[in-house]
Amino acid sequence: MRYLFSMPFIGLIDAIADTLFPPNTVKSLKGADHTIVASDAMVHRYILFRATWQPDWGKDIHTALRLFSSVCDLHFGSIFPLLTEAQQKEALSMLEDRKYSDTDWNSKVDQRRAFNQIREGVAEGLFAEPGYGGNFNGLGWYYSNFMVIED
Repeated sequence: MRYLFSMPFIGLIDAIADTLFPPNTVKSLKGADHTIVASDAMVHRYILFRATWQPDWGKDIHTALRLFSSVCDLHFGSIFPLLTEAQQKEALSMLEDRKYSDTDWNSKVDQRRAFNQIREGVAEGLFAEPGYGGNFNGLGWYYSNFMVIED
């Protein structure tokens, strides 16, 4: 079974990426500042590609994202990308710490497991080899100072 990720899921993944990995300003070899935004690294493309290559993982990440999107709407009254920065951080922290009530998180999937699946997918999409779909133009490597920008 394959999962196609719609535009709302892409927006959700991008917003999660930018919350988990806030914009980072790095210096180039010539000393210029460059601000790198995680979502610019096409993290969502990595998640889509991996979901295609590994359908079981795809099912799990799709479920985690769907559940998280639903609980944000129930708890905060809006979808994750439209929440304030503080609400986004709180939403992810609540998921990681299993703070959503059973009535809001209506699933047998453990909240922390869902958080870990989402964080894993986003981190891999940001830092993995660009050939796997994410880390567009090596932006994740620049973000982490693994590589230095040459002006």
